[in-house]
Amino acid sequence: MATTGVMAFNHYLYSKLPYSAEKDLAPLTQIGSLPLILIVPASLPAKSVKELVAMAKLQPGKYSFGSSGVGGATHVTAELFKALAGIDIVHVPYKGSGQMMADLLSGQVQIAFDQISSSIAHVKSGKLRALAISTAKRSALLPDLPTVAEGGVAGYEATSWNGFAVRAGTPRALVNRLQQETSKAMAGADIKEKMSALGIEPIGSTPEEFAAHIRSERDKWIPLFKKIGIKPQ
Repeated sequence: MATTGVMAFNHYLYSKLPYSAEKDLAPLTQIGSLPLILIVPASLPAKSVKELVAMAKLQPGKYSFGSSGVGGATHVTAELFKALAGIDIVHVPYKGSGQMMADLLSGQVQIAFDQISSSIAHVKSGKLRALAISTAKRSALLPDLPTVAEGGVAGYEATSWNGFAVRAGTPRALVNRLQQETSKAMAGADIKEKMSALGIEPIGSTPEEFAAHIRSERDKWIPLFKKIGIKPQ
């Protein structure tokens, strides 16, 4: 099964699920890590993270951030930014990223975190301004773009990710073979090139490493959800 970061915390977001990610699924390998960039309309005066935070603190509740839906990467990365920066900005969830991007371009919402691949064209055209990248280190794709932490929000780090999982109880020999073959494929130059073009850092972790990553993500995000009042649906 192909899965994303919600595997770590969807049991918290939804009160009724027909399965348990912890009991019914077994991590196989993390395929890649996907940074997001903090973007604003070109019409917004803020030219940096510090200027954006200052604007938001000056007028609490005036500015809004869009996301592709509650609990998704574009939502939780912005919530972490909001919490660590100590600002009051309003969440506007959409049913997908298309309408969110349209409203961001028109200035209906003023802030968003989005994938590089779906937003970089608008940044290059000058319609949007990229202020920072969500990862702990700068991206090779956008080496001149500072991290959010470099922009003044200490301790900030957030990434989207994807991976493969199998049914719990799958024989270990089969798990090992699947992981090895997946890792081998991802090491190929053609796969690396295609993933890099999408802004994805190839990982290819072991089942144990992937399981540890999922636990760390769960420990990071669920306390934040509780703190900001995201309740199970």
